[in-house]
Amino acid sequence: MEYPIQDKLNFIEQQMLNKLNEKIKLLGKGPFSEEQPYLPYLVTCFQSDLAFLAEHPQYLLQELTNTLRLYAFSWCAQLALNLDNWQDGEPQSKSLFFILDTEKASSERDQIKRFGYKWFARQSEKLFPILSALEVLQIKGDKKRPLWQVYQDCLNFSDNSSQLLQDLNNYLQEFIEKTRAFGIEVYASRYAGRSF
Repeated sequence: MEYPIQDKLNFIEQQMLNKLNEKIKLLGKGPFSEEQPYLPYLVTCFQSDLAFLAEHPQYLLQELTNTLRLYAFSWCAQLALNLDNWQDGEPQSKSLFFILDTEKASSERDQIKRFGYKWFARQSEKLFPILSALEVLQIKGDKKRPLWQVYQDCLNFSDNSSQLLQDLNNYLQEFIEKTRAFGIEVYASRYAGRSF
C-alpha cells in the first residue's frame, strides 16, 4: 500500500505496518470475497473506516484495536437486531441506545427503554439458533448467503414458493423439536409454531 503522507514512525511501528501490508488482501481477493455479507451497510462503513486509517498510519497504529472492538460489537449487535426483519430484504441499521451507569432512564426517554440493552439482550438469544439453522440451509459448495437472501431466493425459486416455505417451516419445526430433545429450550419455547 502506498500512503500519501508518510507519518514519522519509529522502527517497531514501521515493522508492524510492513507486516500488516504483507497480510492485507485487496478487496475481492480474500477468502470471503465470494460470500454475500449479512450486513452490507456495515461492511461499507468498515471498509471506509479502514481506508481512512490506512491513509494515516500513525492513527492506524493508535486506533486499530478500538476500531476492531467497535465493529465487532456493532456487527454482533446489528446482526441480532436485524434477525426479526429477514423477510423485509437487505438489513438496515437499527438504533441501539445506551446510558451511563450513573444515569437514570426517565419516562421521557422512551427510546432508551424500547431500544436499549434489554431489547438487544432479548434479540441476542436468537443469534445462535437462527444462524445454526441457516447453516443447514446453505447449498454445499456454493457461497454462503445471509438469511434474508435465502428467503428471497426461496420466493423467487418457483411458482410453488408457498410449498417450499412450508417445507422450510416443517424442517425448522423438526429442528426445534430435536433441539428440545437435547435440552436446549431457550430458543425453541419462543419460536414453536411461528410461521416463517
